[in-house]
Amino acid sequence: MSNPRDLIVGRDGELADLSNALKDAVDGHGQITMLSGEPGIGKSRPAEELAQRAEKNGAQVLWGRCSEDRGAPAYWPWVQIIRSCIENLETSELRSSLGPDSALIAQIVPELSNLIDQPNDGNHIPEATEAQFRLYDTVLRFLSALSGKKPIVIVLEDLHWADIASLKLLVHFVQGMAQSHIFVVGTYRDVEITRNHPLFQTLGDLTRLRIFSRMQLHGLDPDSVGKIIETHEGVVPPSDLVAAIHSQTEGNPLFVGEMSRFLVQERLIRGELKSNELFDGVGLPEGIREVIGRRLGHLSERAHSILVTAAVIGREFSVDQLVAAEEDDESKHEIADHLEEPLSARVVQEVSGEFGKYQFTHAMIQQVLREELSLTKRVRLHARISESLETLYEDDVEAHASELAFHYAQAEVLLGTEKMIHYSIIAGENALRQLAFADAVPHFERALGAQAENAIDDTKARTLHGYGVAQAAVAEIGKALEATNQAFYYYIETEQNSKAAELSVQSNMNFEDPELGRRARQPVEAVEPGSLYEPYLLALYAMAASLSPFFRDETNADEIRTLALEAASARGDKNAQVVIRSSRAMVYWSRGKIRESLQSAESALGFVDENTRAFPETNAAMWAACCSAHLGMSDRARKYSDQVSNASERTHDPYRILSRIVMATGCISDAVGEFDELLEQEREARALVPGNVTRIGGYVKLAFAGAGAYFEQGRTTSGRKLFDETVEFVHQGDDKTQTLMALPRIAHIARLTGEPGHLKFVKELLDWVEPSIHPKGWRSSDPLTRAIVANIENDTQAAKNALRKLDGLETGIGHYIPSISRIMGLAAHTAGDPFAAAAHFEDSIVFCRNAGYSPELAWTCHDYAELLISESAMFDKVKIFELLEEGVAAAEKVGMIAVLERIANLRDSVGQQLPAGLTERQVEILALVAGGLSNPEIGKRLVISNNTVARHLSNIFAKIDASNRVEATTFALANGISANDSSA
Repeated sequence: MSNPRDLIVGRDGELADLSNALKDAVDGHGQITMLSGEPGIGKSRPAEELAQRAEKNGAQVLWGRCSEDRGAPAYWPWVQIIRSCIENLETSELRSSLGPDSALIAQIVPELSNLIDQPNDGNHIPEATEAQFRLYDTVLRFLSALSGKKPIVIVLEDLHWADIASLKLLVHFVQGMAQSHIFVVGTYRDVEITRNHPLFQTLGDLTRLRIFSRMQLHGLDPDSVGKIIETHEGVVPPSDLVAAIHSQTEGNPLFVGEMSRFLVQERLIRGELKSNELFDGVGLPEGIREVIGRRLGHLSERAHSILVTAAVIGREFSVDQLVAAEEDDESKHEIADHLEEPLSARVVQEVSGEFGKYQFTHAMIQQVLREELSLTKRVRLHARISESLETLYEDDVEAHASELAFHYAQAEVLLGTEKMIHYSIIAGENALRQLAFADAVPHFERALGAQAENAIDDTKARTLHGYGVAQAAVAEIGKALEATNQAFYYYIETEQNSKAAELSVQSNMNFEDPELGRRARQPVEAVEPGSLYEPYLLALYAMAASLSPFFRDETNADEIRTLALEAASARGDKNAQVVIRSSRAMVYWSRGKIRESLQSAESALGFVDENTRAFPETNAAMWAACCSAHLGMSDRARKYSDQVSNASERTHDPYRILSRIVMATGCISDAVGEFDELLEQEREARALVPGNVTRIGGYVKLAFAGAGAYFEQGRTTSGRKLFDETVEFVHQGDDKTQTLMALPRIAHIARLTGEPGHLKFVKELLDWVEPSIHPKGWRSSDPLTRAIVANIENDTQAAKNALRKLDGLETGIGHYIPSISRIMGLAAHTAGDPFAAAAHFEDSIVFCRNAGYSPELAWTCHDYAELLISESAMFDKVKIFELLEEGVAAAEKVGMIAVLERIANLRDSVGQQLPAGLTERQVEILALVAGGLSNPEIGKRLVISNNTVARHLSNIFAKIDASNRVEATTFALANGISANDSSA
């Protein structure tokens, strides 16, 4: 009889596809395949079969098994993979393969520390997100280098249990392995993957890659079920028995296998046994739970008792852990002997390559055992395990903090909260050091929950500090600010100045916080002169003094910024130079000094080198891109936008990536009319925005630009949907600054759609944003918005008021803001000054034409033509048609259906409108004059007398202010009137 474990049936198609993908990987075209399905569907067997085939063909197979245990460390499957690699490498080969950032891998695989030289850079403040990127890239380069010597198959099992850090590393790894000799095979339970599951986002990221494929495994057919039963019994089972088992198990291989093993143990499978007799005899369970229970019933009482303890420890467990946790005074050998029984019954299996370590063959077995215990017994067992494991790990307790925190949390009702808090904090800090920010959050949350009623002390401040840093890294800015503020003030009050300085540099800044001035000033006063933190703290203080509505002192801010640059120069800190100069670019932008902002951003980029951290470079390039776009230098803007994207790829910080999309990439797509790219960027940004936002950030500008793009394309239903969703998003938040800067775009949408609800929303926001509290450059959004609203409502006085506030504003497009000159043209038209309006429209046309900004060029041509049509003294048919033709060309280039429809309406109205008050008969006669006909010839053509012709010409000359036929002909040609317009 063959070993059931060796059997693989019903998976020929999947194995063929896996083999083809393996061949591609061996040839240097890296591949990844995901095997998904319900629990027990047999995801591991195809992976194991593939691994055996790969090893036979000379490939190295590396296994990474994700753990269900909450105490598992971050990057656990990758730790296993890296450990397998280093076991087979000489120290010199290991060092050369790992590269310069090997110390980062040593943070997650501590045993590497004794094998590598770890550099010590005491003059560098490591940025968490950049360090995370470098860690990911080091893992990628390490394994890619090894695959060049020998193809590698990486099997990642049970990814539905993977920690978030491991999943982020997986995405980075796969994105960079296309040219490697690596084949990644992952398995996961699809029934556990909801939209909120971390793996859901990971699969979305991977799906976009060409090297990614997915196989969903379904239940086996009856023939395959029969083969499994035959393997267990050694005889061919009756067809009705196979059909009954297939029906009950739906072909799930685990269920089929467990049922077969049970039937063999009970000696119930016989060729002559009918299926109904079988089911009556054993009481076929409704689910696999009862089958597992019956299997466990064959174990001895002591083996069963040990397994119950093991199930509470976790899916994986060791003999040492059991010895420490069990009440009976048994040796390691005795415990190991007891485990032979469940090992033979395949209830548990040894963990490959780890002596004395086991795991349950299926999580459902662990679950059944754990649920045998009452809640009281389970809590007591967690308490015993907590204390025994703490003793066991005495020499390395902090490395096991996550595991201990979990058990102490489960035993809180018996043991109290002190040790749970202690180990939760350590576990969270371990996760931060390992750059696993999302995994750090729940550890700190658990510790904070236990301290909710406590007054703040060193322990609570330490918890808030870590929690704030972790939340900032995952873009929960509101929660991060609240936590870090509490910790900061405690550090200041207790004179823990170095901690206050460190926290300030790590924190985000809320310019609308009334406490910002004190929050920024105190660490500057506390920091030691010449400290590593000094230039950064001075720069933050200068930013606060420049931008806070409660603390604004621009003169003092400029002086402080100069001190910051001097401090950075004294230390030779180029990174600080980039930070300070890019922050000055933001300040100039806020003052409306766009050219000075560009100059500062470019000076910051002059200090960028290979050692510059990701965020400072991203920030400087972002402001350079924004300023260039504002000034109409689109090629320059794209160059800096590319630099922004390249730099931001070095960070996995969603807040930074969101800023890059909103501030640079999306802004330029909007300006040039790349609407599909803009909408894709909006979707990418939306995925990064936390669901429970307390501050809306810059996303709202991009979102309304996306809604506008839909309306421009004539996709009204999609536009309304995104507009309404963004309205709700604004209502959730409290960021008046970003909402103010989005207002001109929202007003443009209201004018475009003509929907009363859109205009009402704009007017509500105008009353809410309080423009007076914002810097000068940002305040201009208010009169720009009011100018558009005045045009919609034909409010002359409101238009005049807006123009007065806009006086002197330079031509540009703003940030997701329509052409400033076009808006001023609309305001002047509404205010009754058509010649000033024409001048503004001319400026806008020249600017947009030179910059390649097709959307605003199309709208300016439309608005200018509309002005000329409405003003009889300015009516110029040739000019109007030139504008409309240029508007059509610009609109068609980017697919602007809405403005094309409006231009068509204007074209129709011009065809019906006659210049200078001429009648149709007079236009007809003027056209013949322009054609060179004499009075008698005109009379003959129109069948009227010479006197009638002369009388018409006298009236025509008076209306067009002409004294002779030559002047009349000039007027006719200027207004597009020719002999073709006559009734000839």
